Amino acid sequence: MDETSFSPAKILDDSSFAVPSTSAGRQIFATPAQEKKHRILYGVSRDDYLTAFAADKKRLKLEKSSKDGKRKETNAPSLDRIPMPNLPENVKVEYRASMKDAQQRKYRISHENPPSVCLYTLLNSQGDGGLCSATIADNASLLALGYGSSNIQINALAAENLRMLKEAKELEELDNEMEEFNEEMFDENNKQKSFSLLGHSGPVHSLSFSCEKRLLLSASRDATIRLWGLEMQRNLVIYRPMAPVWKAIFCNRGYYFAASTADQCVSLWTTDRIKPLRIFADAGDDVTELEFHPNCNYIIGGGDNALIHVWDVLTGTCVRTLSDQIVADRGTIRGLKSSPCGRYLVAAYEAGTIGVWDLAQQRLLLTYDCDDSFEFNTPIQFSRDASIVAIGTPQHGLSFFSMEAASSAAHSAAQQQMPHPIVNPSGFGQFVYPTKRTNIVDVNFTRKNIVIALGVFEQ
Repeated sequence: MDETSFSPAKILDDSSFAVPSTSAGRQIFATPAQEKKHRILYGVSRDDYLTAFAADKKRLKLEKSSKDGKRKETNAPSLDRIPMPNLPENVKVEYRASMKDAQQRKYRISHENPPSVCLYTLLNSQGDGGLCSATIADNASLLALGYGSSNIQINALAAENLRMLKEAKELEELDNEMEEFNEEMFDENNKQKSFSLLGHSGPVHSLSFSCEKRLLLSASRDATIRLWGLEMQRNLVIYRPMAPVWKAIFCNRGYYFAASTADQCVSLWTTDRIKPLRIFADAGDDVTELEFHPNCNYIIGGGDNALIHVWDVLTGTCVRTLSDQIVADRGTIRGLKSSPCGRYLVAAYEAGTIGVWDLAQQRLLLTYDCDDSFEFNTPIQFSRDASIVAIGTPQHGLSFFSMEAASSAAHSAAQQQMPHPIVNPSGFGQFVYPTKRTNIVDVNFTRKNIVIALGVFEQ
């Protein structure tokens, strides 16, 4: 990472650091006046590598026919609003290939083309304290497992094994100007299919890969967040919040990460500083689900009070608190995910309700009731073209829902001037893949919309 390419202190220095005021336990069904002053820039810039994977063809035609011919997302923040690190070229190439594949209709999931699911099942996890967390890398090359015994296990899912860096003395002998340096720095005689990372002293609640898959973030009940170097199999940095950590996630550009802790706070960190840049203290309850917005300008959190908070990374303020009477009594938020286009949020509530929120209108579009309740945190993931969302079904199974049907139902309701969210719209539920006794703990879509899921047997 080129540390000279940007300066975090440009906008996130000590003088701009402030802790927002606390308003504990409030139940909000309308946007407060102070939050209406802030406009949510929910769009994702088309000039950035994080472009929404499924661009609307009609919108593209309009853009091409415009006078200036420039592709500009009016609801997207400027690229220099938040200082971002330079991305490695291999990450850029991977995302360009993802966008290209997503635009090919042969990979789209539909009634005529149901998804293919590859389910990895973890057996006998109780002997290691039980599985507490798991994550699959977005390119489906790595799998990380966090156990109640504080152990972390890294597994290679791709054909290539995990490579290790050469010893320091050997690296010093290499010429870093040579073209083959990125390959020569690895020890070809030391490849592994899996390895363990030891360092935590409590259950591992959360795991997150960086965008280049070289770093892993882990959060534990021992009130520490650890940054691991996968190519060295070592702990690089220990971050020490003031309370046990429920979740820690990387920004999809790397460098920044967010964490939620047992003191009802959410904080923003960077990998090169051991103190937080921002502390958001106005959640009013534990935030157990955390999500970085795709444009990296907002942190979204949901927790025990059924509220969804949207915090601005730049100003450190809560710009929206999303709630509705329909979901106010549905319990803890067990899952939360933002769509690749940045406009929609999908939340899973403890009572078994799935809610789809629209950030553009700051309202709940629809709710869908499942047969059972979400007793534990459940994975939610969008397909690469954002037309399908996969959710770990309560109890056992994996369900797929149509965002196109949700958008159509919301458009129809708007034309009929219906003031309330739609309940159980037809066509929203698409496919259900049941399992007998395997709970789904993580799910991901490959570039060709093949679903990679992880389940744990009888836990």
